[in-house]
Amino acid sequence: MKSASTLAPDDETAATVRVDATNLGDGRYEALLCLYSNDPRKRFVTLPVGLDVDSDAISGDGFE
Repeated sequence: MKSASTLAPDDETAATVRVDATNLGDGRYEALLCLYSNDPRKRFVTLPVGLDVDSDAISGDGFE
């Protein structure tokens, strides 16, 4: 899924990244989140992201 937004110079905003691990096996997953901009000094920025999947961990309301 791709998304785009426009910001004024020197402005900032928070971004939310959601990951669906439903069909992933247990383990550590790593990737790069790629951001593009029209800033001539930083047209392309990458941020490392990680996800740990553990099918033995149960979390959420209603579990004891």
